[in-house]
Amino acid sequence: MLVILIFVNTVVIDKRIYILCAWIHTWYAEVAAPKMKSGGKEFLLMMCLLG
Repeated sequence: MLVILIFVNTVVIDKRIYILCAWIHTWYAEVAAPKMKSGGKEFLLMMCLLG
């Protein structure tokens, strides 16, 4: 069972990070972007991709 969980976590974690980043970008586009300069989105994308 533990081995299966480790395997699943290893495979799924990239998708989780991707989903989290997508959610952050969606929130940013809807809420934060109007309040910040246009350069903020690129910065957030860089931070998200670089971890």
